[in-house]
Amino acid sequence: MIRLSTLALLLLVGSFALVDSVSAQMMASERSQVHQAITGTNIVIDYSRPSVRGRSPVWGGIEPWGTVWTPGANSATTFKFSRDVKLNGTDVAAGKYSVFIELLENDPWNLVLYTDTTMFHVPYPSKDSAMVVIPIHPEEAPSFVETLRFDIENVRVDGADIQFRWADTLVPIRLDVDPGYDMVFTAEEMEPYEGEWLLDTSMAQPADSMVAKWREGMSEEEMEDLDKWLASFAEPNRIVLAYDEATGHMKGVNHTFIEIFGPDDSFADFVLIRKGEGTFVEGNLMDGELMFVNEGTIWEFELDDNGRTDLFQQRSLRDDRLQGEGERAR
Repeated sequence: MIRLSTLALLLLVGSFALVDSVSAQMMASERSQVHQAITGTNIVIDYSRPSVRGRSPVWGGIEPWGTVWTPGANSATTFKFSRDVKLNGTDVAAGKYSVFIELLENDPWNLVLYTDTTMFHVPYPSKDSAMVVIPIHPEEAPSFVETLRFDIENVRVDGADIQFRWADTLVPIRLDVDPGYDMVFTAEEMEPYEGEWLLDTSMAQPADSMVAKWREGMSEEEMEDLDKWLASFAEPNRIVLAYDEATGHMKGVNHTFIEIFGPDDSFADFVLIRKGEGTFVEGNLMDGELMFVNEGTIWEFELDDNGRTDLFQQRSLRDDRLQGEGERAR
């Protein structure tokens, strides 16, 4: 029987303890990913998640001021974009990048992106080799965040907010993508469509049998909302289309919806998105941001030889069924 010497046994036990220590250290900052698709643009954030574990202060302490630090641990955090995007208004080409943040005590921080995606979290890199440097503005987080995290919030048709949180700090980064929608026009282009319109949608009113089926299991509040919506079919909707010089958008307001649902109705205000000559779909805004596009219904304006129009139809793109007829208010 072969016996281990005391020294060999100590070395063996020590090696096991080292492996356990390294494993525990690696598991303390587990790898995580955030995935989001926005109008055909795929975004992936890959990062490790260190915890504060009672250490203080984080900024200017654990992470010294003036350093270029990856928001994570182990291998550098990475951002991957399948198409060109903007981060805080700065153009960023499609691709994958190592992500670092320059931590500054008395100035805005900087988001620093590198094309080398094999970088480790140390040694801290120089900004000189960065692909792009983007100012970012840290804020006080609404609550303490023990384990570092990234989120993609406030998703819109044309972007979202990337939010980095750790300890007492939140860093929002505005993400803009190209939704591929034609919704910025000149005043001359939109002049034929401006004005007040009456839209008859009675032909799209659902059958009584369908309404009865919808009512099954509805709460009183839901049935009240349903009755308001059904009321919008009773009379032509009064719609005003007006060009907005500041944004280049053709904005619409359904005043009938406002009368029925109140001034806060989210579908009363919309913009027209061009699909072709004289044809549009609706996009709904929230706080000036494009949040939803109704791709199912198209507006078809009848243009005369002089480019003027007094009539339009709304049709289903799925089956070409007539859903509404509009004419200029007399």
